[in-house]
Amino acid sequence: MLLSCCPASAAEHASIEELRRLSLRELQEVQVTTSISSIEARPIREQPGIVTVLGREEIRARGARDLAELMVAVPGFGLGHDVQSVIGPTFRGLWAHEGKTQLIVDGIEFNESLYGTIQLGGHLSAEQIEQVEIIRGPGSVRYGGTAELAVIRVTTRGSKLNGGYAVLTPETTATRVGQSFNAGVGYELADWRLSATAYHAQNFRSDGTFTDLEGDQATLARVSDLTPWNVNLGLGWKGLDVRLIYDRYEYEDLVDYGDLLAAPNRMGFESLLLQGEWRLQPAEGVEVTPTVRYRRQTPWQVTGPAGGYEVGADRWSVDVPTVIGLGEPANLLVGGRYQHDAAEAFDAAYYGLNASTLLGGEAEVSYDTWAAYAQVDLDSRWVNVSAGGRFEHHSLVGGQFVPRVALTRAWDRFHLKALFAQAYRTPNIGVIADAVVPALLPETTTTYELEAGYEFPGGVTLVGNVFSLRIDDPLIYSAVLDGYFNDRRVGSFGTEVELRVRQERWQASLGHSWYLATDNDVALYQSGDPDRFLGTPAHKLTFSFTAQLRPWLDWNLNGAILGPRAAIRFPELVPADLDTEFQLNTYVEARWRRVRFGLGVANVLDENLVIPQPYAGGAAPLPAKGRQYFLKAGYEF
Repeated sequence: MLLSCCPASAAEHASIEELRRLSLRELQEVQVTTSISSIEARPIREQPGIVTVLGREEIRARGARDLAELMVAVPGFGLGHDVQSVIGPTFRGLWAHEGKTQLIVDGIEFNESLYGTIQLGGHLSAEQIEQVEIIRGPGSVRYGGTAELAVIRVTTRGSKLNGGYAVLTPETTATRVGQSFNAGVGYELADWRLSATAYHAQNFRSDGTFTDLEGDQATLARVSDLTPWNVNLGLGWKGLDVRLIYDRYEYEDLVDYGDLLAAPNRMGFESLLLQGEWRLQPAEGVEVTPTVRYRRQTPWQVTGPAGGYEVGADRWSVDVPTVIGLGEPANLLVGGRYQHDAAEAFDAAYYGLNASTLLGGEAEVSYDTWAAYAQVDLDSRWVNVSAGGRFEHHSLVGGQFVPRVALTRAWDRFHLKALFAQAYRTPNIGVIADAVVPALLPETTTTYELEAGYEFPGGVTLVGNVFSLRIDDPLIYSAVLDGYFNDRRVGSFGTEVELRVRQERWQASLGHSWYLATDNDVALYQSGDPDRFLGTPAHKLTFSFTAQLRPWLDWNLNGAILGPRAAIRFPELVPADLDTEFQLNTYVEARWRRVRFGLGVANVLDENLVIPQPYAGGAAPLPAKGRQYFLKAGYEF
């Protein structure tokens, strides 16, 4: 069902079956809360940000298989492909993959250190996810340098369990068969907490035919294997929590920088992530949470006929957020952070270049970052105010300050938000190494947002927002210059609207996103139409409908319609519109005691779905999967 279409409920520990038994009136009274943007947990309509939360109920009802499928349903988000067939997010028309969107899993940043990218598409399994919280807008004040356009915060299921689960998901298309397996346990015993989840898949990324810009073709069905691994372990005692995550995302790539290879490369992104945090209360109304994090990553591992390279990246950081209660109407967050980044090039060659080329010719590099931040949330009779700022100093590129102010007000059924925020992207290790100018500047984003929402009688909610964002000094890679430089500016203006209906036996949602390109000085993003960017649709329509056919049986129909997207492809070799794309999926789930069994069909209409490159990087659109049939067989204990 779509109960958690807005976020996790205040009764967040209530089971799905308990929520199913609530009447419509009781469902409407369930408060949906999150703290992704506010200091303390607040209802979504009172959050000092444009926020979406997808809870376990909605994830399960949709039959979603990974995070990428969930993000397509979120207003403003889309998918594009980068070099070496890596899939990343677009947001509000802009390419948001490289250092512009922060992905956090159980409190740990997942972005890789060299370029700040996140990898989507079969990477994080939806069966592992308890909740996804998204700030659709800047988050740098709270979260730092890769939270420029959006923040995606994932909470896995282990921490919410008092028991365990196991799910097997085989799937097939006309030409390929794949499968994935998830398992997890989580227990609380007195002051102790233990959780463990694991995910592995032997799957594939595409079964379509790719045509490069020279007209050469290849079928990807047998050369796009996908084999992700993820193990997530948590141990807690009273206010102390320690978490260890091992993540390896590995796949075959036949489309290397847009050109077809004679045989596929093997791409790998490997991360070992460790976090320890201790919640302390030194005085009444004061909570201090010293947090230490360490991560070892080897992203962009390339092995295969074109050669190979590996660059190891280390990061360790200390963060000390402190929350101070200032009486009933206000809370104050203050904190400081120290971060040390280092990278080491191993002796391997790629296209005949030594791996140290990736570090500007150095075998090892390192940088230090210091940050201080503060935010105050103040409630008054007339308006709630949230204001804050962050100053961050990078040992090479210098300092940057960004502010944010949010005014919110919720009446009986109506709410209104007015938001102003700046954010930044500090150049990552690989960006600094590939600079073609003596010094790079952090790019700075300025965003204005206005949201209004109304809860109609009968379980109907309508929420809409208007946004305007501009990036100054955007960091752009030029193949001609063979490196990064700061361009002038780029931005977008648009709207996002969602209509949701919630009844006792069925729920539905309908959303529309629209953007208009503004101030686009970045030649690589230009589509030939001054109102649109390359690779992203100006209009996106999403919908979902879930019906409870029986107390033990649900049916969901969901999809998205993407307006024309401009892409460079053969034989035009200049930006030309792709066809309007209709993604339609359906899923039926039956439950019996502790067993659940689901049958789904993704891409029901067997559309020729493609993922374009949202910049002029020399690659034609990648074909996605054709029609897929999949099963979900699960047991919970």
